[in-house]
Amino acid sequence: MSTWTSGALRLFDRSPHELAQLLQLRAIALFDVRATVGGGPSPLIAAMATAPFGHITVIGDDDTSVAAFLRPRPLAALPGIGPATAKTLNR
Repeated sequence: MSTWTSGALRLFDRSPHELAQLLQLRAIALFDVRATVGGGPSPLIAAMATAPFGHITVIGDDDTSVAAFLRPRPLAALPGIGPATAKTLNR
């Protein structure tokens, strides 16, 4: 997890998933909005983990967790990889 997340985990004394639940709860209570929360070892993985709407997805820091998360996804699911690049990489 990032330095910010590590600090938040210590401050709130919660696991990453519990911290995500707290964020969702506060978003609903304070602003009446539903939030999607994604977490991971890098901003790219965290951004990819934010779908689907209203869910919490936290990917572990270890390589096995990241590989398991990425394996079923097509190359085009990576931000910045369009159809042409995905076609080239799939060759």
